[in-house]
Amino acid sequence: TRFHAQMTEMALKNGLPVFVEKPLTLDPDRSMALVKLAEVTGVPAQTGFVLRYIATFLRLRELVVDGRLGAVECYEATMLGNVVTKPLPEESWQGDFTRGGGALNEYGPHLIDLCHFVFGRVAQVDSAEKGHVHCAKADDRIDVEWTHENGIHGHMRIDWCDTTKRKSVNEFRVTFEKAEVRVDNSAVELIWRDGVDLPEGSEDLATQPRPLNVGFYLRGEEFSLELEAFIGTCQGRNLHVDPEVPAGITPSLMDGYEVDRMIDIIAHKVGLK
Repeated sequence: TRFHAQMTEMALKNGLPVFVEKPLTLDPDRSMALVKLAEVTGVPAQTGFVLRYIATFLRLRELVVDGRLGAVECYEATMLGNVVTKPLPEESWQGDFTRGGGALNEYGPHLIDLCHFVFGRVAQVDSAEKGHVHCAKADDRIDVEWTHENGIHGHMRIDWCDTTKRKSVNEFRVTFEKAEVRVDNSAVELIWRDGVDLPEGSEDLATQPRPLNVGFYLRGEEFSLELEAFIGTCQGRNLHVDPEVPAGITPSLMDGYEVDRMIDIIAHKVGLK
């Protein structure tokens, strides 16, 4: 991660389309410089926020925009996993926040981008706390309360030392005016609140979304979809084989900057910077 900035700059200056994994860089100022460089050069560039392409999270975004559940009152977003099970070697970058390690740099970008993608840009971070389990030079746990520009209050919690999990799991619990919705990587659950009048087409709102079809399968359809989007952008045409892939969801370098901006704010609040 610490080499992303110089490698991306080199690619853009030489007219090479570039796909950059998250986080974009470790400094939001350098991230913004890349955004401006991409705009000037016109070279295709994409940031790797793969969770945008998972059908359940796309459905959650649809439910927020749809309006039939009413306005969003608040939500909790979590990303929990059991990735770090013992102290990391001293030379390991994973345990060093300044080199891109720690849960905030590793898990944080995925969940921060999803929160922006579904609920809109965060206006302010109200509170933030970190926890240590195995990492002395980085965080293992982050707990954040924030408010979006549209007034929605959110609670984000990440933990890569959660022994109750076998692998990484992302989950949203969202309180709408008319329903409670729980969404993870594979399912959407909707529970109507007592006494509400069910809107027209309420049965459709509770159906499970199907994974989007892909032209080839790489690890998971979401990874295939993001690369279809990137290669399609490079070639100036739509390479998605599924006509139901939503337009305008491909993450740009600006999306990468917004995530890096949030990481920087949180890191300062919890003392990682």
